[in-house]
Amino acid sequence: MNKPESWWVRPFDPADPLNTPNTLDTTRPGVAVALGNAIAEMTAAKVPLDVTIGDVQHIERGGRRIAIHGGPGDPHGQFNAIESVPAPGQPLGVPAGGSSYLQVVTWTDGPCPDAATILSYSQSANPRSPYFADQGPLFSRKQWVTERFCRGDVLRHTLSTTVLRALR
Repeated sequence: MNKPESWWVRPFDPADPLNTPNTLDTTRPGVAVALGNAIAEMTAAKVPLDVTIGDVQHIERGGRRIAIHGGPGDPHGQFNAIESVPAPGQPLGVPAGGSSYLQVVTWTDGPCPDAATILSYSQSANPRSPYFADQGPLFSRKQWVTERFCRGDVLRHTLSTTVLRALR
């Protein structure tokens, strides 16, 4: 299998995922064209080149604007794939799809997995629900929700229970 072509001086390295890829390889002809196209698109939309992605890609929850990070998924390992619908005159806008549930899991020496999750757009689509804007802000700040798997840990963190009875 051929290794994908890289646009970076330092391509993605699984041994250094936080620092790679980095340094755009401006010696490659396609990079200069792509960068020029991006600058032209931003300029045409009257968006400053130093704008943060959260200024132009966000969701609204309870009257609050919540920045949503991420970009188009690609074959080079982008973790947070987000597709956004451009707002009029903007290159990005309200996310229309992509990563909505993220989960990371590892096992340490204990009997239970260590897991964290996040729902990008919060737990509820109902604006009257207390969970309408619960996890979106966490996602925006790149924070996680700790998941519980072992019985004792689940019981210690249970907020409420509901008993369902079968209809006869």
